[in-house]
Amino acid sequence: MIKKYTQIALFVLMSVLDVKVRAANFSEQPQSCLENNNYPCAVKNISITQNLKVHSITLSPGSVVKWESKKHITLVKGSVLIKGQGIVLSSLYANVKVNGVGFVEFNNKMVEIECYKGEVDIDSQHFLIAGMKTFLPGFNEKGELIVEAPRPLFFEESVKKWENMSIPQLTKLEKKEFKNNVVEVVKASAEIYKSAIDRKIANHKQALLRQKQYRLKKQQEIQELNELFKKKNYLLE
Repeated sequence: MIKKYTQIALFVLMSVLDVKVRAANFSEQPQSCLENNNYPCAVKNISITQNLKVHSITLSPGSVVKWESKKHITLVKGSVLIKGQGIVLSSLYANVKVNGVGFVEFNNKMVEIECYKGEVDIDSQHFLIAGMKTFLPGFNEKGELIVEAPRPLFFEESVKKWENMSIPQLTKLEKKEFKNNVVEVVKASAEIYKSAIDRKIANHKQALLRQKQYRLKKQQEIQELNELFKKKNYLLE
């Protein structure tokens, strides 16, 4: 019985300490702005080792975000995991809309986006489905957003990142669904790549054929011209 009470007391003590640690990791300006729904509200995870879950997002150590409204967040620094429907995350280059689970990181002027579940909309022309990632390096000379071609995620690497940022932890079902999504994206990408290669080969063959036809036509023209000169100079019988 004493042992049982000791275990309960220890559990309560650890819970209190955990609350204090979480509180120590949290910094916001103005004070208590999230609790009071006072927007805009800047939040920073001041921990150097622990992730911090605030509402629908999880901030990696050192990350800074600003809540513009309840469902609109600006990523100032670091990386975040977003889980929800219709949540908009503003980055340096685009407003990303998450319907499901997405990861966004801002590092060295590059924005990296990964979709773990559902869909992530980048703009009217670009989006990601579960199992895909892309990068936003900036704008081109015309001022248009550059969105790199979506590519499949590496399951082992991305599931570790997702697990590390996820509070609470991932379920077995979530992992299984995510793996299936990655496999489907890899297969689709392989088909697209094969089709692109096939098109290149076909285009190359057509180009060679056109070149051959062009050379034959030129040879015929040259031959006809030579015949003409021979006739003109009475060199032909």
